Amino acid sequence: MDKQSVYVPETIYEALYRDAEMFEVFKADGRTINKNKFLNKVLLGYSNIYEAECNAMLERVVKELEGIINNHKDRREAARKIVQAISSPIPADKRGLGFKRLSLKPVKATEGIFWSLYGNGNQSRYLCGMFASYCAKPSWERERIVFHDTVEILAVACKARNALSFRTIWDPNTIHRAIPYALAAGKDGQHNYLLCYEEQNATRPALAYRLSRIDSLCVGAPAKSIPADVERHLQQMLKTDPQYAINDDAEARVRLTSTGEIAFRRIYSGRPKEIRIEQSGDERVYCFNCSLDQLFIYFRRFGPKEAEVLFPESLKNRLVQFHKGALEMYRNGHQ
Repeated sequence: MDKQSVYVPETIYEALYRDAEMFEVFKADGRTINKNKFLNKVLLGYSNIYEAECNAMLERVVKELEGIINNHKDRREAARKIVQAISSPIPADKRGLGFKRLSLKPVKATEGIFWSLYGNGNQSRYLCGMFASYCAKPSWERERIVFHDTVEILAVACKARNALSFRTIWDPNTIHRAIPYALAAGKDGQHNYLLCYEEQNATRPALAYRLSRIDSLCVGAPAKSIPADVERHLQQMLKTDPQYAINDDAEARVRLTSTGEIAFRRIYSGRPKEIRIEQSGDERVYCFNCSLDQLFIYFRRFGPKEAEVLFPESLKNRLVQFHKGALEMYRNGHQ
């Protein structure tokens, strides 16, 4: 099948390709967006859902028109036009300012979608509506649409606790063997994460992998149960933020100055939730019971005299080494 052209508003065009980058659908070089692959993945994951949503809307409109249009055939036709105007309001041949052309080469799996649209005169308009509807959904839901095949496999594996083996797109040489626990959206609503138990990882058995980065997924037989302490940490990850691994029960304590508290309120992304705040002279100590990875990533953004990790030592030392490394890099850069 030849390349297909779909004209969409510029905002939809840009949103689609932002997703392609955010969900890391790249070509072999790992940098260039694979636009055609991404659009085909959206079609595969969303075409049936979109059709069902349009049909459900149609039936709701038909019901609302009862008593207004008596003839059943006329009522359904009026409802169809209303749904089309709402779901696909852009004329199919629109070429004007503010619209851009999507060039899509169907793959074998998506050819049937295009063949089913031929002959109704509204192929471009229908697909424009589909892409617009996709873009209107939250990020975590869009990611599940794009990687719907992986989501379906993981849903079954999590329920049955089937053993998994997989690679990640950024480390294709390492094979991970795990027992899945849950697939959950991060607290920021951006991405989905597979929470799992890796027995061979002695220091970090409770881990999280971003859905879009899971590759070469294979499912095995039902595995042995997850150890109670690891399951407790996985449950805690679900409660706090699924994207950050928890493998320690230590309570962290961070002293914030007045300027540090201002930074804490302003730096929202990845902000951990404190369990209590203790007064310490003119400063206050924030206590956390969450991932040490999250605390490291969050507090390394703070400036001098804003935040000091009091406990645990492992987190304090990790931040010290991070800032030492940054200082050394800038010193060497000025030599």
